[in-house]
Amino acid sequence: MAETERENLREATLEGLNAADRKENHGGRPPVTPTTCCTPCSAAAPAASPSSRFART
Repeated sequence: MAETERENLREATLEGLNAADRKENHGGRPPVTPTTCCTPCSAAAPAASPSSRFART
């Protein structure tokens, strides 16, 4: 019973991956470009290190 269910799940997964490949839809996270990452991140970065915000005094 479990083997049959596993095989059905595997076939459905492969069918979905093949369909996505045909549509050239590979999914996943979009690539990061320097304009979308580095400039806003560096401008919003705090002056102190992140660990100093949580250090006990």
